[in-house]
Amino acid sequence: MHFRVFIDAVEIDLVSISPLHLPDEEQADPSISQTVTLSRGVGTSRILYEWNQSRIFKKNDVRTVTIALLDQAGGRPVNIWQLQNARPVRWSGPDLNAMESGVAMEEIELTYDNILWRSRT
Repeated sequence: MHFRVFIDAVEIDLVSISPLHLPDEEQADPSISQTVTLSRGVGTSRILYEWNQSRIFKKNDVRTVTIALLDQAGGRPVNIWQLQNARPVRWSGPDLNAMESGVAMEEIELTYDNILWRSRT
């Protein structure tokens, strides 16, 4: 799958996104938040860490997260999901182990108020 992700207007390179969820009508309990986890390789950008830090320091830092599913690598969006009023609930840094090879990863878990889904055909 090919996709692009923006936090507000800033594009973020990710390797995976957990499934998106909306509560069904029978389980629509406003006290239960829906979450999504964004994962990426650790690089020089600290945008996810800093966004989470703003939560720790009591700033109401809500943002729009836009996920665009592309028809091919570098292609056109065919579906776009916007997570409205997204805010961090958890950040985790890399699991470092000198005995293993791999990419250092970071994750941020977000909660959101709603999802807007648009199709581009």
